[in-house]
Amino acid sequence: MTQIIPVTDKTGQTGELVLLAPSSAQEVVVRYADKEVIVPRNMIVVGKDGRYQLPLRFSELADLFPADRHQADTTVIPVVQEELAVRKQAVETGKVRVIKNVVEQEEVVTEPVYAETIEIERVPVHRVIDAPVSIRHEGAKTIIPVMKEVIVVQKQLMLTEEIHISKARTQSYDTQEVTLRREEVRIEREQLDNLD
Repeated sequence: MTQIIPVTDKTGQTGELVLLAPSSAQEVVVRYADKEVIVPRNMIVVGKDGRYQLPLRFSELADLFPADRHQADTTVIPVVQEELAVRKQAVETGKVRVIKNVVEQEEVVTEPVYAETIEIERVPVHRVIDAPVSIRHEGAKTIIPVMKEVIVVQKQLMLTEEIHISKARTQSYDTQEVTLRREEVRIEREQLDNLD
């Protein structure tokens, strides 16, 4: 079974480490930049972080382990050289304290100053207009129109109808029985017996 593991060279460039079965094989394949190099298994070291590393550059592997080395009669022995890595680290050697005080100093300064005043005058107009009026300028004066909508009620006399009245005279006879009352006077004379 083939196992592919990431591997880095001494410059930090990343490649692939192909572990061929069986695990006891003495050589492994290193792939980088579309190239493959067969190197001894004992050249692969494991760093403190658990990652696989090579002590050489990938470009140096191709020179030390050419692809046709197994067909040559000579044996190539890799020579490994350690290199010194120098780095700098900042070390605190002392401290500097900066103290800042505020010092007051009076000076006489004469500068011209300008002030603007605004005078507002309300001018009644009360004029009917057909369209909105925009802001206008007359010299240094700015005139801002103030408008409002008002309801206009208009009365008109309208003739809705006419009533025509006509008078005509007709004659007819009406017959009815009417009871009329009248008084009659009757005179009676009464003769007295005691008259001689």
